[in-house]
Amino acid sequence: MATAQDGFVTVGGVRLHYRDWGGDGPAVLLLHGLMADAGVWDAVAARLADRFRPIALDQRGHGLSDRPASGYAPRDYAADAAGLVRALGLRRVHVVGHSMGGRTAMALAALYPRLVGRLVIVDIGPEAWVQNYQETVRAVTRTPASFPDEEALRRWLPERAQHRAPELAAGMDRGPDGALRWRWDRAAVLETVRIGRTRGWWHYLRDTRAPALVVRGEQSRELRPDVARRMAAVLDGRGAARRGNGRARLAVIHGCGHDVPRQAPAALAALLSLFLGPARAGRRAAPAGAP
Repeated sequence: MATAQDGFVTVGGVRLHYRDWGGDGPAVLLLHGLMADAGVWDAVAARLADRFRPIALDQRGHGLSDRPASGYAPRDYAADAAGLVRALGLRRVHVVGHSMGGRTAMALAALYPRLVGRLVIVDIGPEAWVQNYQETVRAVTRTPASFPDEEALRRWLPERAQHRAPELAAGMDRGPDGALRWRWDRAAVLETVRIGRTRGWWHYLRDTRAPALVVRGEQSRELRPDVARRMAAVLDGRGAARRGNGRARLAVIHGCGHDVPRQAPAALAALLSLFLGPARAGRRAAPAGAP
């Protein structure tokens, strides 16, 4: 099974961590969701690595990347992603974003069209549900910053999620005393949520030229079915009018909720393999210039 190599680049003064599975296939940039990190893509990337070159980014404020005091709008996250692509000497990549990373992907495709081959948006819409926004703020503010040990983490989790304690602990920082800390910054997360609530991002979809796939978890409470259909329709319209790229696609993963990369990595990887196909992306070159 392919293994990832860790690396760092500095973009606009922000040091960013990424995981690169290598290989000669088309590069696929994987963007995680809120309060997560590049590790959520491990199971998906391992299934793609025989045909593609998966690269998973720790977005600013998350994982091992820097946590600047400001700059948490989708365009800021997108500028980081574009900087990573250029730093790795790639002309173009396919982009897959889950949840918050899906909004980063929307912005990246719209603002840096020359860098994006194909776009996949996983279980996120261009607008926030009021109920989900309020629940997210409460969840972030009530989450302890650290736990004395894995058992304390397990007891804190809801009963239905206690089996995930080892998985979550593996993705946390462990201090010399064994205490566990999340790999995300509370202020950064709350600022990201606040910006995401204050406006919609439909204009990024309308400005996107890349062929696109929208993926929804059947049981998701984040991406409503009507919003997913509208996203595909908007992407259809701009494709037919501008470049004739063919129709945008909408796929539903059955028996899955919002956390698609963790809950259904095999199904998601299969969808990605079919949609991304053998397109010529990821060729090494000198760093690209302006979009």
